[in-house]
Amino acid sequence: MSLLTDALDIILNWLQQNKPSYASSLQPGLAYEEIQEKLKNLAFRLPKEVYELYQWRNGMRICKGEKIAQFFHGYTFLSLEDAIDEYNQLIGLWDDPELDYEGDKDLNEELAEMVDMTNGFIIP
Repeated sequence: MSLLTDALDIILNWLQQNKPSYASSLQPGLAYEEIQEKLKNLAFRLPKEVYELYQWRNGMRICKGEKIAQFFHGYTFLSLEDAIDEYNQLIGLWDDPELDYEGDKDLNEELAEMVDMTNGFIIP
């Protein structure tokens, strides 16, 4: 076990004792090969710690209509699939030729609010 996995297990233990519904919303981890497959189309490489994190657990299950489980106060641990979707949505907005993020202060602030509203633990 690594220090990261040990620390994550300590957090999991605390959640199991104090927030059992949050602990039970954690999804099983992914195999290394599954993570590689999901990340293959990204234009950058992620550090080994991200692989270790998603091998430990694949984020939290979030069901519509339910209170969102929090991994840390105010932050949800997104599944790898959801984190990639969030990234692709933000890149799509950034690349939109109709939007001028560099020259439009209000639009730039709106994008910052969108990122903040995702409350994601992992936002690329």
